[in-house]
Amino acid sequence: MQILFYSGTSGVAHEFSNQGRRFVTLEDTRIGYLVDGLNWCGVACHRSNKTCDGINYKECPHWSELPEAAAEAFWGGASAKLARSAVGEARVMITSTNPEKPAYRENSFFAKFELQSMPVDTKLKVILANEPDKEALEDCNSGSLLQLKEDAAKKGISVTCEENPP
Repeated sequence: MQILFYSGTSGVAHEFSNQGRRFVTLEDTRIGYLVDGLNWCGVACHRSNKTCDGINYKECPHWSELPEAAAEAFWGGASAKLARSAVGEARVMITSTNPEKPAYRENSFFAKFELQSMPVDTKLKVILANEPDKEALEDCNSGSLLQLKEDAAKKGISVTCEENPP
């Protein structure tokens, strides 16, 4: 199974993966497919309340409004599990055309869960997919990509990088 991780490139990553026929993203796995786009509307229930079903029927926050721990509980665990199954070579698609975010961020799901969970000796291919109408702010040998390579090396993961593949 050829795995494609992504950070900040969801749409183009899924086009590139061909919905699991070329590469597998987290959303192409059974659990990722089932919960992708799901609104998490939970509410804590006390054991003594026999009528509480755990669903908040009054309001449902958007995914971005959830406490960080709530989002990480599911997606972080699912991401780490997929990363542990990376054998041989895995890919990550990132972009350097967003002036508000570096291409590689140490607080991204990729950095915190996927890179940290990949087996030693995995080969990681970085696909730097920049938007054609925007200026690239980093390349494979500059900026935050240097930090990605350093973090991967600490885990025994070798990194290659390709900019804007066909």
